[in-house]
Amino acid sequence: MNLKISLIMATLNRKIEVKKMLNSLSKQTYKNFEVIIVDQNEDNFLEEIIDSFNDLDIKHIRIKKKGLSLARNIGLKYINGEIVGFPDDDCQYQADTLEGVIKFFYDNKEVGAVTGTVIRNINEKKGNKVVFVDKYSIWKKGISFTMFFRKSVIDQIGQFDEVLGVGSGTPFGSGEETDYMLRVIERKIPFCNTNRILVYHPDEQWDNPDIYKKIYSYTKGRIYVLKKHKYSPLYILGSRCFSIVKLLRYFYDGKKRKRYYYEFKGKL
Repeated sequence: MNLKISLIMATLNRKIEVKKMLNSLSKQTYKNFEVIIVDQNEDNFLEEIIDSFNDLDIKHIRIKKKGLSLARNIGLKYINGEIVGFPDDDCQYQADTLEGVIKFFYDNKEVGAVTGTVIRNINEKKGNKVVFVDKYSIWKKGISFTMFFRKSVIDQIGQFDEVLGVGSGTPFGSGEETDYMLRVIERKIPFCNTNRILVYHPDEQWDNPDIYKKIYSYTKGRIYVLKKHKYSPLYILGSRCFSIVKLLRYFYDGKKRKRYYYEFKGKL
């Protein structure tokens, strides 16, 4: 039960968040892990912070090109662990998150991949629910910063699709993690979701002036993935209609109306 975990964390333009994440890693009850930081910042933006965590096994990889999928693919070249995770640079683990990951894979030897549950309170209590995910439930159960894979699965699936994701240079600002997980499911590799593994992530900042651009690009990515994985035209139509329903429901709420307008627009 002493499997090594490799954590690939791509980062750009965040200092305080990275420090908080590394601080949560330094408190882990399970110690056999490495952190592969794929740093897309200029100069020595994170140097001082990373150097202050000399208790952690950190590989600091600097790259000049931007892109989340690109950064993760570069990080995959440096992994030494039997389990691989992809934390965001603004999330945090509970003290026993990685211990929970190892215990899950130990108890479920047939499972090749697992996603945990997002929490908004770092002290939230874990549960004991485990469900298998399929190509439909993955859209709600497959949150990228909670996903962990056996290295043997990573070897089968390969790299992330660099057409997708933040910084890709394409209109498709999301979907890279869902695409990856769908490729696992399509190979009929057992894939679970559980609330035994909890990962904190802050709420979306809806007053961010770039939020609508983000919503648009994220939904563009969703439609791209739906088409790539040959979901039925009826299912895709249903996704678009759902946004219309929300748009009409919140028509007299200015902020929500704008949000769902850009969501619908991105699905066209």
